[in-house]
Amino acid sequence: TMRERIYATTIAGLQKRLDESAEQLDKERARSEALERDMRIQQRSHISHINELQARVAALRGWELEKLSDSDFENLQQELKDSRLKFKEERRRRRLLNILEEDEDSACIICYERSSNVTMQPCG
Repeated sequence: TMRERIYATTIAGLQKRLDESAEQLDKERARSEALERDMRIQQRSHISHINELQARVAALRGWELEKLSDSDFENLQQELKDSRLKFKEERRRRRLLNILEEDEDSACIICYERSSNVTMQPCG
């Protein structure tokens, strides 16, 4: 009958949608599992990197210099030299800034080129 055909068509349509949904769910599950695997791999990599950085910090602080390989020791020594130069340059820059700020504070408010040598006091 007509009703049975409608039911059969409806059921077939629903079954098709159910199969498509199950297929989509399987794809999403596989994608989720792949992402979880990638996340675990990255997490292990990050943990390894953190351990390396902690060892490096310990070496920089001088706690475990004896554990460094010769090449790492040389690299560390060069990094310290470079850092010392950067530190000196920054200290020099800050001193210059302080000098300039002091000069601005004592500069003439008319010409801004010479030091102020007169003080004006308002009357009254």
